[in-house]
This record gives sequence, structure tokens and C-alpha cells, in this order.
Amino acid sequence: MKQIILICLTFLFLTGFMTEEENKQERERIWCENVKENPEVYAKELESMDYTVKCEVGKKEWCAQMDAKSKGDWSTREAGAYAEHCVID
Repeated sequence: MKQIILICLTFLFLTGFMTEEENKQERERIWCENVKENPEVYAKELESMDYTVKCEVGKKEWCAQMDAKSKGDWSTREAGAYAEHCVID
């Protein structure tokens, strides 16, 4: 509980000094951490596409997973996300 309060206070403190885009990224980062740290509470979110897009796409592990996957099995969205986050960045 103390950890959640500390995260919230830190978030509130930092939001005064961030741009709107930085604010959005920080909120998503905190949400991803909460979902990952409490899988029993956020079981539906862990399986959702929203979680995958916000928390996994573009990370080194995700890029490596996509490299290992046959390119013929990629969806159009996966190919676009791979190009945007793993090739261009």
C-alpha cells in the first residue's frame, strides 16, 4: 500500500513539470507496472490487446519475439508496429 501511495505522490509531483505527451507516457508506464505487479487483480488487462500495445510493443523482448516468429505469421498491425518500434527507432 505504501508503494502505491508513493507512486501516486511521485506521479502528482512530476505531472506539474511534464508536457502533455510526457504525462501520457508516465501514466501508461505506471499503469503497466501496476498490471504487471498484480497479475491476479489485473488478469483481464494482462490478456487484453490494450496491455500488449501499451506495455510490450517496442520493447527489446517484444522485438526479439517478433524476430523469432515467422514473418508469414505476422498480422498487419504487428508488421507496422515492428517497423515503427524495432526498425525505425
